[in-house]
Amino acid sequence: VPLEGLRMMFSIQGDNYSLPTAYDYFCDEFENMLGAAFGIAPAREGLGETQSDAKDLLRNTIVATVNKVYLDRYLEEYQKQREKAPDEQQASVQGIE
Repeated sequence: VPLEGLRMMFSIQGDNYSLPTAYDYFCDEFENMLGAAFGIAPAREGLGETQSDAKDLLRNTIVATVNKVYLDRYLEEYQKQREKAPDEQQASVQGIE
């Protein structure tokens, strides 16, 4: 999500909530979703007490961001393992461990 997109999202949130409340919702939802994506904590349902299109936009933006973070980390680890594997295979073939 480009920075301008985040600004616009917070502007939409500002139409419905005070800036501190919108920021708190963002942080709470982001931590909730990030923890769930990485298996650190179960996802909690329905943070806050209100339902609105603005909150749905917030949640969907956060889900997209968290999925991107997760995918980036996963692929980074996968690449490291692939780079490491040929070295380990070569050492095994040569009898070095």
